[in-house]
Amino acid sequence: MPFELEALVGHLYIAGGRAINTTPPGSLVQTAPKNAARGRDVDTFFSLVLPSGRVVPTTFYEQMARMSAERYFSNTGSVTSALRDVFNTLNHNLYEHNQSGRSHYEAHMICAVLRDDELYIARSGAAVALLRYSGDTFTLPEDFSSDEKLFMAPLGTQPIPEVDMKRFIIDSGTRLLLVDAGIREVTLARITQAMVAKTLEDVLNEFKTLITLQTQLIATEFVIPERKIPVIAAEGEDSRALSQTITQARTNIQQEAVRVAEARRRQNPAKKIGRRMQQGIGETAKSAGTGMEALGDVAAKVFKRKQDDKPLVPTSVIITSAIALPLALVLVVVLSWVGGLGETRYDTCVENAMANAQVARGIDSSQTAAVVNTWEVVLANIAECQAERTGDPVIDALKREAQDTLDRINQVSRREAKPVAVIPGATIERMILQGTDLYVLDSALDTIYRVQLNTNGDEAIAQNPVTSMRAGAAVSGLIVGELVDMTLSERNVLALDVNGVLISCALNLITDCSAQQLNTDLLRNPTAIQVFNRTGNFYILDSGANQIWRYQPTSNLYPDRPREYFTGTSLPQLVDAVDFAITQDGDIYVLYGDGYMTRHRGGESLDFAFANFPPGQDPSDSGLQHMYLSGNLLPGLYLISLQTRSIFETGLIGTYHATYRVYDESIFERLSAVTVDPGQRLIYAGTGNAIYALRMDE
Repeated sequence: MPFELEALVGHLYIAGGRAINTTPPGSLVQTAPKNAARGRDVDTFFSLVLPSGRVVPTTFYEQMARMSAERYFSNTGSVTSALRDVFNTLNHNLYEHNQSGRSHYEAHMICAVLRDDELYIARSGAAVALLRYSGDTFTLPEDFSSDEKLFMAPLGTQPIPEVDMKRFIIDSGTRLLLVDAGIREVTLARITQAMVAKTLEDVLNEFKTLITLQTQLIATEFVIPERKIPVIAAEGEDSRALSQTITQARTNIQQEAVRVAEARRRQNPAKKIGRRMQQGIGETAKSAGTGMEALGDVAAKVFKRKQDDKPLVPTSVIITSAIALPLALVLVVVLSWVGGLGETRYDTCVENAMANAQVARGIDSSQTAAVVNTWEVVLANIAECQAERTGDPVIDALKREAQDTLDRINQVSRREAKPVAVIPGATIERMILQGTDLYVLDSALDTIYRVQLNTNGDEAIAQNPVTSMRAGAAVSGLIVGELVDMTLSERNVLALDVNGVLISCALNLITDCSAQQLNTDLLRNPTAIQVFNRTGNFYILDSGANQIWRYQPTSNLYPDRPREYFTGTSLPQLVDAVDFAITQDGDIYVLYGDGYMTRHRGGESLDFAFANFPPGQDPSDSGLQHMYLSGNLLPGLYLISLQTRSIFETGLIGTYHATYRVYDESIFERLSAVTVDPGQRLIYAGTGNAIYALRMDE
């Protein structure tokens, strides 16, 4: 029986002659996730994706590596067939995208799989594997001196990839290096000398001296789990110091809560001002009266007259002055006090925020809970300050610092939201991107708009309603009613109304439209529509009928009654289904409002589960309202969580990739639609009547 090995992993990333203390982009080592296909639960997958051709953002290679792992762990075939499927799928996605004439992408890639004592290695493009076991050093390709063998065509440059694959039986102590083709400049003798260093850390240090310009490298040592490995132990945390820090953070929070509660308990500003005014008037009037009395004595002496003489100053003037002057003084005092009150409150708020921020900066970053608690107190301070006054650059900068710190801990990718377009009076329900045209469904006016984008994809140059795709339009003798949804086929944009009228407009001439009446005898509550381009089948998600209906085409029409997609007795419960999508392979994903998703093929359920979400971000905790399935290049799922004002990105088997939010979270208060341009690395978010662009790589 083969024995089980585990992998100890290190990385080396040298760029521009400088070693960078981070994992190389495109490198990934992953054990089987909980949603892995049956038979994959003992496998460990290694992937290294390397640049080729033009320079692109590093996140592209990271996504390629994640996709390779997801594709492998979702495959139920043998290890070799699963690895070949990984290369074929990624190459197909890149090649199809490149054929569209848009931004060109290509990459080199090498992968490995550990299963018990078997090691499988597969490569395509200029990537190399070095293996040291049983006293010998092996390489893939075997002949470094052959350019033909070493420099294979990268992925994305030809329809069928060239894949070099080999299987090894290994033992404990075996070492593996996955590296770029630059290793060719080092002799095999020096490579061997480096690979037999005492520890894996020593191996990496040896290669730092051998490769001085640039490299991306994964180094692995396979060992029996029980074996004690000489590693440098991390310095332990002092539990007492940690406890004190957390206690202090909690004390800050409690004090803050008490202060806020006390402020709310107090009388409202109008009553406080009234009470202070009463006190102020009394004191001021008393002082003013005393002053006027003294002033009268002086006047009597200065303007001394006989008893029968006419008064020098009329009595009415004296009386008016005696009343008006104290009141004027009171008014000046009160206005001055009111202005000073707001200033003092705001200054105190800023001081509290700055003081708590200083405490947060002083907490050791390893004490995550204390860091999070304290920065959340700072954000509470900031919210209170901004309720008093906005536009203070000091407070704005402090808020950005607090958000950035919490985002790093919570794995949130926060972006600036760039306005792209505003559609007056609209409520954006769905968006679909086709080239540089963005189609937008407005549920308020039951109209579909075409928004034409510039070549960078971040600005609208024109936006107009599609005349035939609006409620009340007459198309092919049919009157369009309230719109349900829209989708794209290979040549047309399609829209369905509540009466079963299907409108189709040509993508290359949007005014060329037609309509047909579908058979709706079986429909109850149509929710969303999709087209499977490979067959032309038209699908309707019907939550009322607990079914997905499938219409089959006849001469570009759908004249017949629909067929059931789900058959048999164990049907899924679609009453809470809110959206669905179909992959290029024909798999159907159904999204439910409670944050649940199912995956189906031919009406049968497939394994699917959301996995590896950061704490507090599980979709089942917040619910999901809408989904978008990205097609070729980098297939993935983009999911809207309105409660958390987030867009989640996952792989096709549900593995977490990213959480996107915006700095001004009020923008996402009405988040309702999302679509993606993977070539431009842009996410489009529809919220209310506005469309924003977020850069994935910012």
